Amino acid sequence: ALKGSGLKKDAINAMYVGNMLSGILSNQQHVSPLIATAAGLNGIETTTIEACCGSGGAALRWGYMAIASGMHENVLVLGVEQMTHSDRDSVTKGLATASHWEKEGALG
Repeated sequence: ALKGSGLKKDAINAMYVGNMLSGILSNQQHVSPLIATAAGLNGIETTTIEACCGSGGAALRWGYMAIASGMHENVLVLGVEQMTHSDRDSVTKGLATASHWEKEGALG
């Protein structure tokens, strides 16, 4: 995405990452700084946004607001999930946390 934008890395002011399940399935809550470091974007503002299945859309909204408000000129927005490394029951239970747990999720 960064290559396609025509921007250099030092032009990116912030990164917003939408993610729901990394803490549940990978024991990794600190997703956005890890991605920024892997992409060579050290030192920028990073935030992981969790909004169940709408996490990517929420991240896009945060990025839009950051630019529209004048806070940042260029932001990187991502929506990421990895579920293939976990077993079906763990993924199903993780996805069920997006429901009302007592009335829906805990019932299978």
